[in-house]
Amino acid sequence: MRRAALILLLAAGCSGGGGPSPPPPDNVPRAEILRWVQPPTFADNTPMDIRRDVSRWDIYCTFFPPPVDNDIVASVANPDNLAFNLSLLRQYGIEPGSDGHLVFVRCVGIDNQQSEYSAPAEWRN
Repeated sequence: MRRAALILLLAAGCSGGGGPSPPPPDNVPRAEILRWVQPPTFADNTPMDIRRDVSRWDIYCTFFPPPVDNDIVASVANPDNLAFNLSLLRQYGIEPGSDGHLVFVRCVGIDNQQSEYSAPAEWRN
């Protein structure tokens, strides 16, 4: 699989409007959404068909770059889904902590070839 460049956007509770939004009630977890943008082509300008060429997106979480294979924390099996709610990781004891984590995404093709790691996004409490 050709190398793909990924762009990450980490949005933790965005709201429109003029003032700050109130905190969620204690029993409702705050959304911590990791979003990335699928590039339209591979690094060699070959068009990328996300439904045909991509098997899954692997999400890695680490305190120090670069990530290694055992830093994988989740896989998004639906290639059309270009977002992941990081708060789902909390039930497995994976939390950002006060110093935060760096989160990376890697594309895995249907042929199991892996892209380079994306640029990191910071995940903080």
